[in-house]
Amino acid sequence: MHLHSAVREIILEFSNALNLVEPARMQRRMPTVLRKDGFDFRMYFDDHIPAHVHAFKGDGEVKISLGDPLTQPTVLVAYNMSSKEAKQALAIVLEHQTELLKRWVEMHG
Repeated sequence: MHLHSAVREIILEFSNALNLVEPARMQRRMPTVLRKDGFDFRMYFDDHIPAHVHAFKGDGEVKISLGDPLTQPTVLVAYNMSSKEAKQALAIVLEHQTELLKRWVEMHG
């Protein structure tokens, strides 16, 4: 599990134990920017470069660099995801590279 995901999950468990709702700030920190073939593609608002996206499916996550207009996306790291699913996510990112790069610029400047 990705560190950010693990921390978020701990906060949610603690909030649920106290019957609190998830803070609105947490809900907006990692919006889903694309859904396709069972994958949710998300970006953190306060994330670092290089431009990348996190793809989630089931309990798995793969972090994929978005590349640039001259460079294709690449898998950076995968957690609890088969190489087949990681390749599927990579193919989707390649198909939507231009729109995902635009979304990254909108979110990160």
